[in-house]
Amino acid sequence: MCKNRFQQNKTWLFVCLVFCLLTFSKTVNAETKHDTYIVVIQDYGRPLGFIDEKNNQISGFSFDIMTEIGKLSGLRFEYVFAKNYDDLLKLFLDNKADITPSIAISEERKRHFVFSKPYESTPLLLFVKASEDSISGIIPKIKVGAVKASAAVRYLMAHKDIELKQYSTYQEVHMALLKKEIDAYCASAARVSGLLKETNTHGSVKSVGEPVGVVNRAIAIRKDKAWLLGIIDDAVNKLINSPNYKGIRKKWYPEELQ
Repeated sequence: MCKNRFQQNKTWLFVCLVFCLLTFSKTVNAETKHDTYIVVIQDYGRPLGFIDEKNNQISGFSFDIMTEIGKLSGLRFEYVFAKNYDDLLKLFLDNKADITPSIAISEERKRHFVFSKPYESTPLLLFVKASEDSISGIIPKIKVGAVKASAAVRYLMAHKDIELKQYSTYQEVHMALLKKEIDAYCASAARVSGLLKETNTHGSVKSVGEPVGVVNRAIAIRKDKAWLLGIIDDAVNKLINSPNYKGIRKKWYPEELQ
């Protein structure tokens, strides 16, 4: 008799516990979706992230991706703009930002962020001046530029016989090559395509050799808000399998330069 009553009590307690956990989960989820999260769009330039001179608004592939993520997840976003990675990181360290998209996954960045499932994988290429004929790939003693903390840095550091120079922005590394301060730089073709447009330097550089590596871009979330990862990952999965994702890519990468 006592044993049966004990079993009944255990079962009842278990049912109550499950009910409470489910209720709590739904409450947290509802509260999470009613909060407004600060999204930082970095100044990658066209097509990733930039200020549209026509309306002075944030625009680009990154912004459109986050707009769709907001629709699919039910999360509310407020957007701010950062000129470079250092400024972006400072916003996070000062508790003034929660999320940033189109950021390359790297070991250094994992110290500060948790990353969603990647939604873009792009080869990293070596670029030299268009008139350069003596460099056909990574060779000893050349000076190679890259944006600091980017995925390119990790790949280039494996080449101990080159001189690696790191810059705060892609615009800086591009201009360093044109000024002959470096011999080459490493970036994705899509990123360089945007640089050439915004700096009006079409035909000034060319890619050489085999890809240096691959950059996987994802949405980065501040570590103390890692509970958002499941919600955002679910939205990323829905987005990359939808016609909307193809539409965004076609809008910003009409020639699919990757």
